[in-house]
Amino acid sequence: MIQNLSDNATAVYYYLKARTKRNSECCPSVRKIAKDLNISRSTAFRAIKELEIAGLLIRENRHQKHGGQCSNLYRMGDDKHV
Repeated sequence: MIQNLSDNATAVYYYLKARTKRNSECCPSVRKIAKDLNISRSTAFRAIKELEIAGLLIRENRHQKHGGQCSNLYRMGDDKHV
């Protein structure tokens, strides 16, 4: 399944996979992902959407206690086809 992804989506997938905890979750910001992979934020966001559509990633919006937005929570989906 991962062979059908764009190069950027593949890079983001492995980036997030390397940062997951025991429960397959991680929460870097799109800005951090883009900076670390040397791509634009819009490219990183498109790659995340591509991973969601492929079923390899679940994105959950998170908010601070006082209502401000913080980085998303990413859960790695079913990667048995990778």
